Amino acid sequence: MHLITCKLCGKVFTSNSGKICPQCLEELDDLYPRVREFLRDHASQEYNAEELAEEVGVDIRYIQALIDLKYIERNVSSEEEEQEKRERLLKEFQKNLDEGKRRSTSTETRRTYGQERYGEKGRKP
Repeated sequence: MHLITCKLCGKVFTSNSGKICPQCLEELDDLYPRVREFLRDHASQEYNAEELAEEVGVDIRYIQALIDLKYIERNVSSEEEEQEKRERLLKEFQKNLDEGKRRSTSTETRRTYGQERYGEKGRKP
């Protein structure tokens, strides 16, 4: 275990992982539902971390910690943007699959590194 200084409150604590003390993690767990509810109630508006902290009435470090711990995400896209992104990825994936099929069905036989380097000598038919 290492001695670590908490990112939020500055207290020294022992931990194998994480940079936030157990007390602050508890506070974050209590804060998260409030932030989530606020964002849900104001879904039509966009907030940066500073504005969100001001609206909820907490220190910006707590909002940033929620973002760092992936409790809340930044720049969440709309459903339409997500669907377009998925379709684009699907087309790209399909193109790569088709190229792979063409390569595997070609009449050209592939040679291993050993065959290229040492030739076919000593190879059993």
